[in-house]
Amino acid sequence: NTDQNDNCFLTEWSLSHLIGFAVMGFLVPSLWYIIFIVGLMWEMFEYTWGWYDWFDIVLNGLGIAMGAAVRVASGI
Repeated sequence: NTDQNDNCFLTEWSLSHLIGFAVMGFLVPSLWYIIFIVGLMWEMFEYTWGWYDWFDIVLNGLGIAMGAAVRVASGI
């Protein structure tokens, strides 16, 4: 129900952005800027269809940073 999601800080879709971008940031941290730009382009596409939440851009960037940080911390 979208009415319930309007009051949520983090929805299932938002969480999927955070996790998905964290995985990509972990796997290819050196390409963080490309991952972020593609995510930004995807959000623009979603906007044209009315399926957007601009907070997703923040979560995309945060996910990339988290994934890259875990990779660095793990020594891989």
